Amino acid sequence: MLRAEHDRGPLYHAYQIMQRQVVSVASDDAVERAWRILLARRIHQAPVLDPGYRLVGIVSERDLLTVLNVDEGRVRDVLTKRVSDVMSTPVVTADPVTDIRRIAQVMLEHQVAGVPIVNETEALVGFVSRSDILRAIIADPPLSLWR
Repeated sequence: MLRAEHDRGPLYHAYQIMQRQVVSVASDDAVERAWRILLARRIHQAPVLDPGYRLVGIVSERDLLTVLNVDEGRVRDVLTKRVSDVMSTPVVTADPVTDIRRIAQVMLEHQVAGVPIVNETEALVGFVSRSDILRAIIADPPLSLWR
C-alpha cells in the first residue's frame, strides 16, 4: 500500500535549533591555542573571525592535526602556523530562517559538519551542527517504527 505524501512544511528553521553561544577562534590565533579551545569546549570545529569580527573561515580538529602532533592528549610537536594557514575557506553559511533540511543537504553536498548562521549584516549569530539537526529530527513526531 502506498502512503500519501504530506507536505509538512519546514521541519525547523535554523534560528530554532542553532547554538547561540558560538565558540569562535581568531584567524591570527596560533594553531595550538585553537586546538586547546576546541578540546576545552568539546567541539570539533569553530568559525574563524578576522580582527574586525567578520567570518573568514572555519577550522576543524582535522585541519589543526595537519600541523600539530598530539600524544596522549598533549600537544607534542607544533609547526609555527596560524589558524588562517589551515582553516577552510570560503565558508558555507545560512541565514536564521533557512529550513534545516536545506542546511542538512548543503552539509552533505559540501562535506561539512556544521554551518555558521549569519544575519543580514553578515554577523555571526549562531551555529548549526549535525548534532543540532539530529536532536531536532528525533524530537519531531510522528516517528513510525517498523518491526
